[in-house]
Amino acid sequence: MADTPASTPFDPDETIVRPASAPGTPGPFGPPEEPTIHADETLVQSAPGERPEPSGSSEEATIRPGGSFAGTGAHGPFAAPEESTARLAPDHPWNTPAPAPGGWPAVAPLPTPAPAPHGPPAPTPAPYGWASTGPEPWRNQSNPAGYVQPGQPGQPVPPGYPGSAGYPTSPGYPAAPGGPAARSSRRRFGRWGFIVVVLAVCVVLGAAATGITILATRDGKGPTTAQALITTPPSLVAQLPADPDRSRTVYSFAFSADGKRLAVADGGTTADYTGQAALRQWEMKGGGATPAEIGRSTIARPDWWGVAFAPDLRTVAVGISDVVLLDIHDPARTTALSEPFAHHPGVGHRALFSPDGDLLAIATPDGALRLWNVSDRANPKPTSEPFGGGGAQQVLGIDFSPDGRTLAVASSDSLVRLWNISDRAHPAALGQPLTGHVSGVWNVAFSPDGKTLATAGGDRTIRLWDVSDPARPRPLGPPLTGHAGGVLAVRFSPDGTVLASHGPDNVVHLWNVADPAHAAPLGQPLADQWGATFSPDGNTLATVGIDNTIRLWRLR
Repeated sequence: MADTPASTPFDPDETIVRPASAPGTPGPFGPPEEPTIHADETLVQSAPGERPEPSGSSEEATIRPGGSFAGTGAHGPFAAPEESTARLAPDHPWNTPAPAPGGWPAVAPLPTPAPAPHGPPAPTPAPYGWASTGPEPWRNQSNPAGYVQPGQPGQPVPPGYPGSAGYPTSPGYPAAPGGPAARSSRRRFGRWGFIVVVLAVCVVLGAAATGITILATRDGKGPTTAQALITTPPSLVAQLPADPDRSRTVYSFAFSADGKRLAVADGGTTADYTGQAALRQWEMKGGGATPAEIGRSTIARPDWWGVAFAPDLRTVAVGISDVVLLDIHDPARTTALSEPFAHHPGVGHRALFSPDGDLLAIATPDGALRLWNVSDRANPKPTSEPFGGGGAQQVLGIDFSPDGRTLAVASSDSLVRLWNISDRAHPAALGQPLTGHVSGVWNVAFSPDGKTLATAGGDRTIRLWDVSDPARPRPLGPPLTGHAGGVLAVRFSPDGTVLASHGPDNVVHLWNVADPAHAAPLGQPLADQWGATFSPDGNTLATVGIDNTIRLWRLR
């Protein structure tokens, strides 16, 4: 560049055209210069005698960053030497050395590396990241011979072409030499089976973690009452007004056996009440509609001591020191069906109709019991002599088993006694009394299947008993606690999966007793309520508010 006039501007991107000259002869640009070899450049040299003769043509060379030149294809001093295609070695395997050109020293073969000392080599990763145990998704399963290798579109694999060693091949496709045999498609079923098992385990664990009890539907009408209450708490659907006479309060209430009517007995709130007791009835409507009051009647008594409704809600027994049967099938009028009977000393008694409505059990204040045949409502007759009693205990609650063959009696001496009344003329005690409560037992209730008995104690506990063999009852699980005071009454839902309890703390508790040995509370208690009874279909719970209104709760 020293001969270039100073006035000539230099453009680093310009193309320099230089005529070719014979080696070693001066040209228009001065004497030839020996090339300078830089440490970062690689010298490419042809074998002796293989340099092509220079031609008289000119060539273009582009100066690129880094000082490299690229020719356009003509030979010249700046062009890289090319080897003659006539002297290339013939095709030979890539792993064998090619013969050296004439005049070049033979290349010594590279030494074979020693085998790795640590076990077998790691398997080659599957192409395209495929890591499954099944056939590769890109392989043509219907025509393995037509498999096209990735990167070589349209090039079929010759018959017998081996797959990569270590990779599974589709059924019928030849395995790679030394590789595993094709895997059966049944392995895929094993993978799906594993997934199903994992999902099943997750479902079971989820159910246990959330306290969900898997129950069989017992009435064929959807979920059981307990199942419904696990997911949804009771919802208030209707509130029936209290008696207009504020000096009266609710003594008892009951649904008819067909669930179409609800009767409420109101009496005086104090002992000096001089008015008349009243009976109000409502017609129950489906679909969550508010019940309609269909009648109201009075009786010539101030209260409803000893009130008991017959299952058909056509007859009611009432009395203080005796009992009278009343016809209430006409909601607007109450008619006496019998003369007073079952006279006894003292004030107050307990009375209960049998499930078929033909037998009435009456417990007098002295602890004695007597059974009465009331199939003829106008002419009740005793079926036996008085039994039980004989002590200082007072009967606080009674209940019939669903088959009417067993009578459970709760007493103030903290004991519960079972009586076999299959022979109504000769009731007989069954086994030993049930013990466990440390205070008087206020109420008892059989489950609908007759195998479980619930007892409500003044010691603030509820106990469950297995009475499938009434002569050998045994306790089920620990006592249920939660009431702030004594428990006054208990009642099972018609499907037997829920137990309702209430006490003087004015709170109604619901318990999941689908598995009586592992009973548990259901949701939050119903506050400011007392009394509880289920509709025959189990869909509704009726309670009494502290304001004497009747509240209906949807359970399912």
